[in-house]
Amino acid sequence: MDKEERKEKVIKLIQQLESLVGRTLWVTQRITDRDFDQHGTTGLHFRFTLKHVTWRLSGFRIMLDGTQDEWYEISIDAIETCRIEPDQIEILETLGISVINTKLQRLTEIKVR
Repeated sequence: MDKEERKEKVIKLIQQLESLVGRTLWVTQRITDRDFDQHGTTGLHFRFTLKHVTWRLSGFRIMLDGTQDEWYEISIDAIETCRIEPDQIEILETLGISVINTKLQRLTEIKVR
């Protein structure tokens, strides 16, 4: 994704997230260095009610804040792909290189209930 394409996607992502304030989000996060197979992937699943969406230029992060002190951050610079649908968002970030010299990636799926 080039710089202009990333900018457009991030704007759409923030707009979509802002439209979800007050809704319950189910977040599934997977981190892997092996193409998200079952043997090399670590996962996390949780839900929270979105209170507000903010972003910061220091660190280039989108921050999702919940109603009960929950928070989740997305690294804008690390976004490789972003698929936005009315009730589901999928974000793939490349966070770096793992110790076995493969991409360290995080896949975040946000579903609205």
